Amino acid sequence: MQHSVHVFVGSLPFLTQVALWLFGNLTLAVIPILIANALRRGVERDLSTRSRPRWWVWGPVAFVWLLFFPNTAYLLTEWRHYLATVALSPRYAPVVRNRAIRCS
Repeated sequence: MQHSVHVFVGSLPFLTQVALWLFGNLTLAVIPILIANALRRGVERDLSTRSRPRWWVWGPVAFVWLLFFPNTAYLLTEWRHYLATVALSPRYAPVVRNRAIRCS
């Protein structure tokens, strides 16, 4: 399945590939924020109406948030992969080559 996806995405135009890549990473960045916001609001609502939160409800939500948490470090370092992708793109390569020639 993964190979089929790579073949399909590789056959798309370069800008479409970049757009899909950005959309995927932005989605992975937004999901933990939405989960954390729902968790905070739910626990605050429970604390305002009850003396303590319902952990049997909010515990699994916190666990799902924790599953997405390691992705945060990945997203913070992902920019270097993006810059490498841009540097290898056909439109940017001549700029890199000309700059390398001038610098040497």
